[in-house]
Amino acid sequence: MDEKDDNNGHRKAIPLISVDTQILMKLLREVEVGTTISYKELSDSIKRDVQHLARGNLNTARWRLMKDEGIVFGTVIKEGCRRLDDEGIVATGAQDVQRIRKISKRAIQRLAQVQNFGSLPTEKQKEHLVLSAQFGMIAHAGKDRVQKKLIAKTDPAKLIPSVELLKRLQETL
Repeated sequence: MDEKDDNNGHRKAIPLISVDTQILMKLLREVEVGTTISYKELSDSIKRDVQHLARGNLNTARWRLMKDEGIVFGTVIKEGCRRLDDEGIVATGAQDVQRIRKISKRAIQRLAQVQNFGSLPTEKQKEHLVLSAQFGMIAHAGKDRVQKKLIAKTDPAKLIPSVELLKRLQETL
């Protein structure tokens, strides 16, 4: 392992990329946009099953290619990894919003199960209220109806500052 300063005077270990992950990265890097590489081909390249024992290697390879080189892969169930074009990347964002919305709704349901709110310490009561509001906002923002309204009010030539997005969300309530 190499070491790197974390800006606090501490040294932290930087894990080296395993040989298997490097092989997977090389193979994935060569995949054309819109093309799928099979799990079998990936598994054969490292002589281990990338859907089970070597799943971490595949995930690391995909993550590093995205982070370092801007190469993004989606998954095709029971088939393999597809290199995504720009539209495919945007589609994964929409899928992520729906998944996060579902997680937020479950968190709200779980927080609603607190049996005796009044017996919680004041700080925990505040935390409960803030978490409930945050998850509620996330669940609201992820609704299809809200997404469509936000998209309709968006100029593709301009980035949306967070404060502006919050104002637009408030208008959808």
